[in-house]
Amino acid sequence: MKALFWTLLFLYTGVSVWRHVRGGAAAPRPDRFRALGLQTPLLAVALWIAVERGALSRDLLSPWGIAAGFACGYLIHAASLMVTNATKDLRGILRALRVYFFGKSRRGAVFADQPGPMFALFQNSVVEEVIFRAVAQTLLIAATGRVGWSVLAVAVLFSLGHEHFLRRPRIESIEFLGYAVALGALYYWTGSLILVIVAHTVRNFELQYQQHLIRIDAARRRKRAVILRVRRRSRVARSWNRGERTLRLWAHT
Repeated sequence: MKALFWTLLFLYTGVSVWRHVRGGAAAPRPDRFRALGLQTPLLAVALWIAVERGALSRDLLSPWGIAAGFACGYLIHAASLMVTNATKDLRGILRALRVYFFGKSRRGAVFADQPGPMFALFQNSVVEEVIFRAVAQTLLIAATGRVGWSVLAVAVLFSLGHEHFLRRPRIESIEFLGYAVALGALYYWTGSLILVIVAHTVRNFELQYQQHLIRIDAARRRKRAVILRVRRRSRVARSWNRGERTLRLWAHT
């Protein structure tokens, strides 16, 4: 069963890397193949191994694990924002983070308006944490006895399995790898699967909310551009009318 798991995992990662290298337009869109042909049997084998190793125990729904997952998820996300928005203006970053996390927001309304996508994000968190943290990382640590290298190796596999990892700017790829290492370290230190699932879900939800804010900002920028263009046209019209009146005045005199 372990051999089958590693075979499916490396095939899944290999298909993901192939898609990264070829590009979305050139590749024959293997998303459905990855999801149904590889990820589904990979998850089934991972669940079998997780049950055998006791990873899916009653502690899975621990209230303390859920609360710690929320706390760790928001701390990791705040650290990620600081890394990807690195600048000399530290006060500006901290002020922006305070407004982002503690200012007025429409998170609840945004999440409620998209139940399907939000459930899909939660489902991805569960699937990926079972595969990579509960099974792959645990098996690798047991086989090698090297915790640090095992956490890093699984984090690399986890990162390569995401389509955006090799396409984003270098700082974002480094941040994502660090995020994967943080999840692996949390799971090793706590042994709580629900903690890393919740932290992963927080990250996914916050990224979805950020995309919402980006779309709103882009719409506002377009609206401002249209308003500015209209105002410029109206100024041109007024100046032309004044010039026309001036010409008429000189004609009458």
